[in-house]
Amino acid sequence: MSEKLQLMSNLEKYRYLWDGGDKGWVLLRAPELPGGYCVFNKVRSVLLLVESSELNLQLCKRMRNAGCEVLEDQPKGATVQVHRSES
Repeated sequence: MSEKLQLMSNLEKYRYLWDGGDKGWVLLRAPELPGGYCVFNKVRSVLLLVESSELNLQLCKRMRNAGCEVLEDQPKGATVQVHRSES
């Protein structure tokens, strides 16, 4: 499978981040990361660590295009859990 097709396939695994299938996923501003954001669940205080720079960039684009909320800072008092993505 070509690299582009593989990336598209990987993006579909994360559709729940922007389609409302799993509530609470937002973008948290992180200018040091590709795409400028990290993926965060504000309901469960979970940060999704996407190890692939290209995948993180594409996820951020999809979420922005879908109108997902953008947070400037981590919510106050949140104890953040980090989960690694399956790239």
